[in-house]
Amino acid sequence: MSFKIVVKVIRGNNRYVIVNDNGAVLDDAQGWGYTTTATASKALWYKFKGGDSVVKGYKKFWNDHPDVRKYLNDLYESNIKEICRDEISEGDLIKEAEDKYSVSIPKGSLKYL
Repeated sequence: MSFKIVVKVIRGNNRYVIVNDNGAVLDDAQGWGYTTTATASKALWYKFKGGDSVVKGYKKFWNDHPDVRKYLNDLYESNIKEICRDEISEGDLIKEAEDKYSVSIPKGSLKYL
């Protein structure tokens, strides 16, 4: 099954809704529609393309590795100026944490830190 985001006039405003192949509305933000295509795309990913399980997996990783979480937070705090000046990258910090704890930090999981 494929999904599309289409424009629909709801309460006099152009809003975005998620429909299936047949044009049936699958999600319309509880009748209000999404205000932008970006928010509709996020909802589509989260609700219909496995985003929920991905987010839960990221959160589970950080809950299972609190020592890595604390170490990475400390690294960010102690290197914030260097990050802002592009003297060191986030990838360098992640690699340092991975090397120290011998774990593989899932890509995209940092915002759930």
